[in-house]
Amino acid sequence: MTTVEHSLPVLKTTERGQFGEAQSALREKFPARTPAVSWPATQAPRDEVVHRLAQHPFTAQNDATTRSRCRGVRYVLAWLEAQPGATWQERWTSTGAENLPKKDWLDLPRQWFTRTQGLVLRDSQLSPGLLMLICGDVIRPTSAWLLGRTSQHLGRAMASARDPEGFDLLSAQAASDKVPPAVLRIARHRISVILARNGGSISDITVGDCVDILEAQDVTHAGAMLKTCGSASGGVPRGTRRAYLPE
Repeated sequence: MTTVEHSLPVLKTTERGQFGEAQSALREKFPARTPAVSWPATQAPRDEVVHRLAQHPFTAQNDATTRSRCRGVRYVLAWLEAQPGATWQERWTSTGAENLPKKDWLDLPRQWFTRTQGLVLRDSQLSPGLLMLICGDVIRPTSAWLLGRTSQHLGRAMASARDPEGFDLLSAQAASDKVPPAVLRIARHRISVILARNGGSISDITVGDCVDILEAQDVTHAGAMLKTCGSASGGVPRGTRRAYLPE
């Protein structure tokens, strides 16, 4: 295995909180991937989405949690079906949910169900559905919106449903490098956001994706190293990247 290390400079923001020259240089050297407009999972019919997300690896060890997720998926899809758009991603974007902070997006489907069906739904009946739609790559919210949500559920669900081998490899490498647990938790969350935004697995992540996350979160210091790992023979899958990015 060969490892290429890119040492990031201290990132100093301007008075307006925007990236300065050093940040612009990083962006130019390591451009982030352009998010796809459409992909198979977001084009799938409603029944196909419901069926797929009710199967492994989207099920939980607890049957009650699995049932809650499945109900949530059906609720969120019912709401999205009433929105304009040809794909689930287009419908999600058209709701304007990402213009609302944190849990305020839940007001939109709650009000819709009350108005159209006379139902009064709780947050806990809707949030698991959105989580599964994200982990199942049915919708891809923006990085900024995902980073504005403090829930730890995304990292755990993405690790079990999207790329368990990749997250296991990340944990093993972090242990080998003696990375503090708090830093590893931050890295896992940010990696989960990258996967949620761009699809794919950890092996698809680029250095540019990591720089994009720093910008989206307005991180002012990134003294940690982005280690771009490529495998010449066995071991780590070719192209796997790991990023330890402290607060």
